[in-house]
Amino acid sequence: LISGEGIIFNLDVLLFSISFAVTYITVAVCEVLSLKCGSLAITSLVMSYSLLIPTVYGLITGEPISWLKVVGFVVLIVSAFLIRSQHTDSDNKKVSFKWLIVVILAFLGNGFCTVFQTAQERKFNGACNSSFMIMALSIAMVVSFAIGFVYERKSIKSVFNKGFLSASLCGICNGATNLLV
Repeated sequence: LISGEGIIFNLDVLLFSISFAVTYITVAVCEVLSLKCGSLAITSLVMSYSLLIPTVYGLITGEPISWLKVVGFVVLIVSAFLIRSQHTDSDNKKVSFKWLIVVILAFLGNGFCTVFQTAQERKFNGACNSSFMIMALSIAMVVSFAIGFVYERKSIKSVFNKGFLSASLCGICNGATNLLV
């Protein structure tokens, strides 16, 4: 829409949008749950490792290995060693089975968001990027509101009043990031 393409609605774009929305919502829910029951530092590290998924996807689909990818991979490996040696007592939570499950789901979801976005872009030669994102984030918003209503219905007014500004700013930043990417 911003690029002037208009909204292109077809089943293929919708299927990519639904796939993205499901993984996007999975990331949002699972990342919050993983932060509630696990280490912030380790959770953040695992989430940054999710970049390996679209990188592997790119290699499988024929993207060349660039020096930036090699440097990125080395930095990820170094970060694993650094995080292990920098534990603090306040962040040294034990790894629980619940944390492991939700952080793996967040990891996979975060990586596959980019895979679905890249696959859609390739399939349509970039012609449907705005349509894809509008549909995907609209689906994610509707489903997120439904989930929020189910779990927060007793305090929905308070949650809305306290979270509207920060959620709006987050949405604007997310949209800007997607336009830049």
